[in-house]
Amino acid sequence: MHVADSPEEIQKAAQNIIDLCAYMHKNNIPKWNDQTDETLFNSLERWHMWAVGVKLGIISPTEEEPQIKALPKELREKIFSALKLV
Repeated sequence: MHVADSPEEIQKAAQNIIDLCAYMHKNNIPKWNDQTDETLFNSLERWHMWAVGVKLGIISPTEEEPQIKALPKELREKIFSALKLV
């Protein structure tokens, strides 16, 4: 999934992902399940995963984003777990 890289658009995209998952979970859409969440989450760029983590409260907004290719597996799993609960 490629989304524009401006900070505002990254924040907007992160919120849209959270809103989409929340809607799908709340309305119990038949073809939406944990695998769908995981596919969506794993398709994100690292900085979008980071933004989702910040919006979900997993990462502090004051924490500096690491300049690495991929987020550590443990952090990705925490963000993904929280995303499943929205």
